[in-house]
Amino acid sequence: MQILSQIKNTLFPNRVKFFIVSMVFSTLLLASCLPNDNANNNDIPTPQTEQVTEKEVKIKGNLVFKDRKSLDFGITGKIGEIHIKEGQHVQQDQLLMTIDNTTKATFHKQIQQSRLNLDNAIETQNLHMSAQDNLIAKKESEIADTQKTQAISVTSLDTAHKKLANFEDSQVQKITSAEQAVTTAELKLETAERNLNNHAITNAQEIVTAQKTKETAIHNLQIAEDALHDYRLGWLRKAPFRDGIFDFDEVNRYETAIEIASIAIDKAEADLDNILDDTKELDKADLNIKVTVAQNTLTNANTSLNNLTDGSSSLTYKELQTAITSATKEIEESKSTLVKLSKELEELISDPNDSQNNLNASSVALYKQALVDAVTNYEKSEILSPSEGLIYSINGKIDDRINNDSIVLKLVDPNSLIFQGYVEGDYLQHINLGTAVKVHIPELSVIPYKGEIVQISAVPKTTRGIITFPLEIAIEMPKTISSNMENFQAYVKVLINS
Repeated sequence: MQILSQIKNTLFPNRVKFFIVSMVFSTLLLASCLPNDNANNNDIPTPQTEQVTEKEVKIKGNLVFKDRKSLDFGITGKIGEIHIKEGQHVQQDQLLMTIDNTTKATFHKQIQQSRLNLDNAIETQNLHMSAQDNLIAKKESEIADTQKTQAISVTSLDTAHKKLANFEDSQVQKITSAEQAVTTAELKLETAERNLNNHAITNAQEIVTAQKTKETAIHNLQIAEDALHDYRLGWLRKAPFRDGIFDFDEVNRYETAIEIASIAIDKAEADLDNILDDTKELDKADLNIKVTVAQNTLTNANTSLNNLTDGSSSLTYKELQTAITSATKEIEESKSTLVKLSKELEELISDPNDSQNNLNASSVALYKQALVDAVTNYEKSEILSPSEGLIYSINGKIDDRINNDSIVLKLVDPNSLIFQGYVEGDYLQHINLGTAVKVHIPELSVIPYKGEIVQISAVPKTTRGIITFPLEIAIEMPKTISSNMENFQAYVKVLINS
């Protein structure tokens, strides 16, 4: 209604309204000046009734299917089969037209070839990925084996350290016991010699001389004992399990000194035996036995000590050291190998520069798209009706060549048939949206069809000096209408009050 008001304001400007108002006012004034035949009726004027007449206005125009669809194959080829005819009513998804068999067969072969190419590409990709998986599994297995080797080496190193510690503790205890045995033997020897010397002190000058000789021997023994004592203080530092250094010459020197002292003692004892008389032989013999026992005990103690310090046990020590070194080296090698294998595994798992894998993936994607294109083209070889409708036109015949953009069919919705026409501006004030009209289609029926104005354009169109406005009229018609109705002559009649 707002659009209609604008149109009316356009057609009837203010000056026209002023003219109409002036005419009405003049008419009333003239009527008031006429003689009054009813003066006896208190000069009351008789009201005038305006005569309203109906006028039938004819609107020219034509019939138009507003909802139409242009259909094409979207591919290049020839029209193979046409399954419908113009004016035929069709249902949604009904087969309308097919491409020629040669083109269709070509698309079918393309589908088969594309599927074969895709299968081959996928197989190649799977083989490469399988090979990669095998390499990854191999690296993981190598890492697991190296970790096991490392664990074994760690256990071996721990065991070697424990064995070495036990060995060192055992050697210390043995040497300490041997040193104590030497000290005890020395004390016993010293006591025996002292008793023997006391026994010989009552003898003559020879005994004194022999005693001096013996004392000299004892002195020499003391020197040897002092040397042994010095050695005893330092041997632990020179033991093989302390710093790996052992001086065999020094041990030999101590043994020689002890041996010389022992020989001197023996000689002194022998001299005393010659000097002593028979009455003291038993005592002398007893003392000599004690000295001999003490000497033997000292000799045995020194032998035991020498056996511990002469390097005979160093072989076990070196073996333990070698075991520690070997286990340590194996652990370091395992660590280095694990770092190397882990890096290689990481490169296998996430290698952005795997050109073969990228190539395989590209091939798979390419052949997938080729298959999609082939299937799409094959599906385009048939045109199905997108909706229920009426075949408006068939733009081709069998064996006609077509391209991607060739429109071969036009489909219209029968319910979308409307009348398009133009109404003169003089009648626009009497016409509104929803106004009922009669639509005449002489070629179809002598009886007009019911219609209704559904659209009036606000934009005027001037033709040969006459201002008109486009409008659309909906028509109540059966579905069994002809597809060429746009070619039928039609006009509309509408009654207006004037």
